[in-house]
Amino acid sequence: KHICLERDAGGLDDPIALTADDFAALCRAVRNAEKTNPADTIRELEGAYGAERVARVLGDGRKTLAASEAANYDTTRRSIMTVADVRRGEAFSRRNTALLRSEKNLSPGLHPRYLPVILGRPARHDLPSGAGIRWEDI
Repeated sequence: KHICLERDAGGLDDPIALTADDFAALCRAVRNAEKTNPADTIRELEGAYGAERVARVLGDGRKTLAASEAANYDTTRRSIMTVADVRRGEAFSRRNTALLRSEKNLSPGLHPRYLPVILGRPARHDLPSGAGIRWEDI
């Protein structure tokens, strides 16, 4: 979990981030749960939030995107991005690329698994720093 200094600062995750006070309360709750067996912790949470809500939070063990996540998925996942201007013919390297979240830049790059594939290959055209690297750029 991460925190934000202000929920209205304009960051992509600010609306769902915790304030410092909320994060401190979360830490206290986790430390308290460490001292209790899981069944008692779940019963306590069900008493505070309701059994249905706790069951939804616990989930079924399968990782899927929630509808609210799907719209931002391409801009919040890590992808291969330039971290320096890359000139046509210049090789992609660990100095001019990184695995980053594109956030508000709406041109995310290739999935991180392709980094070993693109390293050492020349850029097909000039790319500015902060660009997502796509197959057509290689």
